[in-house]
Amino acid sequence: MASAAFVAAVAACGHRPPAPATVERTEAPPRPGVAQNAAAMDDVKVRVEQFAAERDRAADALPPLRDKAERDEIVAHERALASRLAAERGRTNETIFTARTETLFRRLITEAVRQPGGRATRASVLDENPGAIALAPNRPYPDGIVVSTVPPEILKALPALPPDVEYRFVGKHLIIRDTRANFVVDVLKDALP
Repeated sequence: MASAAFVAAVAACGHRPPAPATVERTEAPPRPGVAQNAAAMDDVKVRVEQFAAERDRAADALPPLRDKAERDEIVAHERALASRLAAERGRTNETIFTARTETLFRRLITEAVRQPGGRATRASVLDENPGAIALAPNRPYPDGIVVSTVPPEILKALPALPPDVEYRFVGKHLIIRDTRANFVVDVLKDALP
């Protein structure tokens, strides 16, 4: 009660007690570069989707495979599709990776292999990895060379790819490979630290 009398006396003097402090809630500011990273990831997605559409057009121009095609027919079809893609993309010198996306992908892969459990991730990349092979963008993937897997920790960090397009490691390089044409769409050199 004494406190109520004090507040009444202070109010009678024309003074008001201070208003309770309000806390304005704001979202944390985005980390530097987040918007640029999102734009770079979107750029990769768009470029890969353009490639997939180009691949589909090239495949539509080929005679279709029989339902029960033999291995030789399938390989011949892959090679014909890869040849069409190489000719088309060679004329325009199209690639997926840009200087900006190369830097971002290298950083994301480095973070994935340096986080807790990263040694196992790196070991997984190197398991069944065909090692150093000279590959070039817009060329067929070599016949008879093992195709490595990419650990989920790295896949989660990278943009999702459309069906029949995949990430693979060859030595320390990350490639984007089209499975329908057995075709190297692009190569990111020294992606694995």
